[in-house]
Amino acid sequence: MATTWKPFKRAGMLALAMAMAMASAVAIPGAARAQDGSGVDETRAARTPIDWEARLASSAPKADQPVYLIVHSADDCKFCQRWKGPLSGEGELRRWSKDHPLVKLVIVERSQIAGAETEALYPPELLPFFEKRRANGALKTGVPLFEAAIGHRIVYRTYGYSSWRRSMFPALQALESRRGAGARDAAADQDDNKE
Repeated sequence: MATTWKPFKRAGMLALAMAMAMASAVAIPGAARAQDGSGVDETRAARTPIDWEARLASSAPKADQPVYLIVHSADDCKFCQRWKGPLSGEGELRRWSKDHPLVKLVIVERSQIAGAETEALYPPELLPFFEKRRANGALKTGVPLFEAAIGHRIVYRTYGYSSWRRSMFPALQALESRRGAGARDAAADQDDNKE
């Protein structure tokens, strides 16, 4: 018995195989694929988005507690370089912080946007943030990324050059206006790993 070649049957099988391959590569919303390809990485899938506005509203530094502005930057990022300098966001912060000396600026600047942050870029008092980022696999962030930290907790995070004036600088001003007020709730006092 002779077999005949059927091009449409073969094309149909190829299309089915391609569709199955594409379906397995589609990401599940809110979840990440496991590194070994075995399925969903449940540690990342279980995370819920952080409501940064609510966290900011429930945070207040103690009277003598520093607030750190952590700016994640890169040498080859034109927006990062535009933010730095005496006539831009950095200059605005430095002038304002003369009246608010407990607001500390830390710039974590890697050499390239595509590069990863290293432990050497962080000052010793902020190394717990580097450890959290390394544990979460978040050493390659978008830049510029602005974070406000009290103690070892990020209380506000925003991304992008225009977010400095629109949201981060007002957030720092709000934190300073509540300094020592004791407005923090129990959840804000906990050091969690959601970041």
